[in-house]
Amino acid sequence: MLLHREDWVVMAKIELRLKIEESVRDEFKAACALNRKTMSEIIEEYMKSYVEKTNQQRQQKE
Repeated sequence: MLLHREDWVVMAKIELRLKIEESVRDEFKAACALNRKTMSEIIEEYMKSYVEKTNQQRQQKE
């Protein structure tokens, strides 16, 4: 959802709950900390990349 306000756009954030193994979460959290990123930042980057890749593959099939 985009919220327009004068000259800038604010992206509304949502909360996402996941069910994953605790050890996977712990290792992911540690890896994110080593890179000085939050888990949310990395997951959002991955999701954007995945969507872009999927859209490119779809366009190639058309």
